[in-house]
Amino acid sequence: MSDTINYNIEDHLSIKNSKNTEEHNNITELNTNLFNTDLSKYKSKIIFGTKFYHIGNIYAFGFIGNSIGPLFCIDDVWYFHLILYIIELIVYITGNKYLYSKIEHWKQSTFNILLLILFIFYTLLILVNPGIIIRHQKGYKHTGYCSVCNIYYIPEENITHCNECGVCVKRVDHHCHVVRKCITRRNMAFFIIMVVSFMLVYLFSLYNIFVFFIRYYKEIKKK
Repeated sequence: MSDTINYNIEDHLSIKNSKNTEEHNNITELNTNLFNTDLSKYKSKIIFGTKFYHIGNIYAFGFIGNSIGPLFCIDDVWYFHLILYIIELIVYITGNKYLYSKIEHWKQSTFNILLLILFIFYTLLILVNPGIIIRHQKGYKHTGYCSVCNIYYIPEENITHCNECGVCVKRVDHHCHVVRKCITRRNMAFFIIMVVSFMLVYLFSLYNIFVFFIRYYKEIKKK
């Protein structure tokens, strides 16, 4: 009787281990197939030696190995950002030539520093990947599926499909229509610094324009 019980326990453990091994092999094989998604299904173009993939409503570039997303991406209406850069350049030239050259030097330096911070963080915001998922994520159990992007993902990472970007994004706070990109936990700091620097440039310029016209009015009055 004891031998029969021992045999049944060993047989049960052997079957269980065999099932676990088979399940592990199946998961590993599925993970490999999901993770190595072929990017050739997307339209691409090479610009300055860099391959850009047109995925959804963005151009993605800078894939490293089997990364689930690109390092960088920009929306397909790239000329919108070019217009904003031109506007910023006009503000810089006119501000330095006609306004800040006629008042205190420290104000001109402050204006240029604020404008530089705005330029840097706006560029980071429109280029750095906010958390876009292009390839399948590792993990067989507890996976979610996006029928639009046709990818599997881990639901615990709060992945949302953005209709504006046309891709799935991690931990989205909102989609900003000014920078034309999702604002997430990854790029929230860039967004806050950009908004604050923009407000400072705007308010600082308004103040100095007001001061300039007051001084100009007083000079005319003296004459």
